[in-house]
Amino acid sequence: MRAALILAPMRFLAAFALFAFGAAAQEVVTLPTGTPRPGAWTGPIHSYTTTEADSHLHTNVLTLIDLTGDRERLVQNLPKIIADAKTKMMQSSPGVSPAFGDEWERRIAARIKVDDFVELAARVYEKHLSNDEVLSLIDLMQAKKAGKPVSVSRELQQKFNAEAPAMLGEITGASTELAAKLSMQVGSEIGKEHPEYLAARQSATANKKAQLP
Repeated sequence: MRAALILAPMRFLAAFALFAFGAAAQEVVTLPTGTPRPGAWTGPIHSYTTTEADSHLHTNVLTLIDLTGDRERLVQNLPKIIADAKTKMMQSSPGVSPAFGDEWERRIAARIKVDDFVELAARVYEKHLSNDEVLSLIDLMQAKKAGKPVSVSRELQQKFNAEAPAMLGEITGASTELAAKLSMQVGSEIGKEHPEYLAARQSATANKKAQLP
């Protein structure tokens, strides 16, 4: 069984974690302070991905994620991801001062922790894969890195193909909520400390309401 079929999607599982900032950032200046996003998960961040703790499984999953290079890619891409999220946020809110976006970007960069997103991905791996399966994937990745021939059992390939869509969905959902929570916290702080950054938008909103019949 070709290992490429299983290695390719693995490289993207944790990478979904930070793409959530684009959508989360756009809502920072559109929702009142303390308002949850429509359809947002309002329980604990890890509540639907956490399974009973297994220290060996958790350690092995983190090793697997490290071998995929996902964490390193997240670290490398983080500045661009945050900058792109700021651009989308400001484009969706033309009445907001550019100073708001600059301060949002600075605070997000200072507070975000890549390991929080890696942990989310790890919990999803742990929920869907056994320790033996994770160890098999580690062997696969190590063999590939060493330039050795690699293959994967039909059973593991079928298991991964079946579980991958749910894994991607859970990682994306949990990461979006984590990103949105941080983004909204930072946006709320800036709005309170610098109301002048939002003055133009608030004035435009008031004028639109006044023009309604």
